[in-house]
Amino acid sequence: MSVKKRLKNFFAPIIQLWKVRLVHRRYEHTLLRLRREYGKRKLRVGFLVSEEAKWKGQSVYDLMQSSDKFVPIILVYPTKAEMKKSIAVQKQSVDAMMEFFRCHEMEVENIWDYEKQRHVPLEQIDVDILFYQQTWDLPPAPSPAKVASRALTFYFPYYLVNYYIPKIETQMRLQHYVYRYIVFSQQQVDLYERTTEKSHYAGRFVGLGHPIADLFQTQTRQSKPSSKNYVIYAPHFSFPVPNKERVFGVSTFLDSGRVMLEFAKAHPEINWVFKPHPRLRRELVDKRVWTKEEVDAYYAEWESIGESCYTSDYVELFMESKAMITDCGSFLTEYSCTGKPLIHLVPGKMPAQPNPALEKLYGLFYEAPDNETLLKWLNQIVIKGEDPRREERLKCAEEAGLRNSHAAQNIVNYIDQLMTA
Repeated sequence: MSVKKRLKNFFAPIIQLWKVRLVHRRYEHTLLRLRREYGKRKLRVGFLVSEEAKWKGQSVYDLMQSSDKFVPIILVYPTKAEMKKSIAVQKQSVDAMMEFFRCHEMEVENIWDYEKQRHVPLEQIDVDILFYQQTWDLPPAPSPAKVASRALTFYFPYYLVNYYIPKIETQMRLQHYVYRYIVFSQQQVDLYERTTEKSHYAGRFVGLGHPIADLFQTQTRQSKPSSKNYVIYAPHFSFPVPNKERVFGVSTFLDSGRVMLEFAKAHPEINWVFKPHPRLRRELVDKRVWTKEEVDAYYAEWESIGESCYTSDYVELFMESKAMITDCGSFLTEYSCTGKPLIHLVPGKMPAQPNPALEKLYGLFYEAPDNETLLKWLNQIVIKGEDPRREERLKCAEEAGLRNSHAAQNIVNYIDQLMTA
């Protein structure tokens, strides 16, 4: 290793600590300014979105929109993958997102400068509070360290906690610089605080719940009988790739994808829903596992069999379903909110253990480590309608806090208390 590289490695942690403290001070000044203005005007709250399928803040947006203290707005921009493509492709993606949110009667703005290939200047992003939902598309979104002088930043991931992987959950750059990192529970706060160094973070963790869980929680929804009886197949994108190490490799798609399609075709009496991870189509082609023609044909077959969902509008589908088959991490937890049975497609090598708060619950899924077991569970649960682990699973979901969520109210109350302290 060169002297220059050794010096860089030596000074990097020192520079990071200095920057974290600087950002912390910026937040303190921003908070004092906002406290002086709170109550005299509505605070503008921005939600950064680069993929509509990952939008999970609807309950927070709705509650703020009905409030006399906040004005929520969606701020859209292209993904890093789309930045590598033409401006026409970027515009197509951004325009589609804007149309999606406008159709839901939400205020939305484009913060992407196509000519300069960067987000618009911060002074043009007129918000007092800024919410992030993912860590891997930054840049091109404005970074919390720069935003800190103008707004308070909050982060809750687009996914619900599932497997415990510190590299993803607490060690990403954004997580070190946000003002508040919202996690699902106090138990999660305790876990993160035990395993991280407080001085390395400009803000802190707060256990306020997750907004996506709110949408499953009303008594009307939980007691509502399902008239559709959908069966949802939701494959993840993280299949093994030669010479590539995945931080989160849970996908069984290369083994089970065609088996699931053939089973669905053999049972047209079932109301099927295909809900793939938004990256699956791109990954299959980019990693040269399937041709574009093969991928298009596969998706088209599912679309001809039943419904396909490629957006974040899936809560109603979950509530109207009778079972799910998935290897997606977040869906293991999200679907548990419904109380319905879940067939867990298990990869040969699991990337990590379940979050400690979810271990018992995850042990009650119907695990399918191979296609033979998958077909056994499909016949027992989907065809025969059996669910012998139901009562025990419901009890565990209740204990984990998945059946009684009020995250949006907790978040709004928390911000209100911050401003009035």
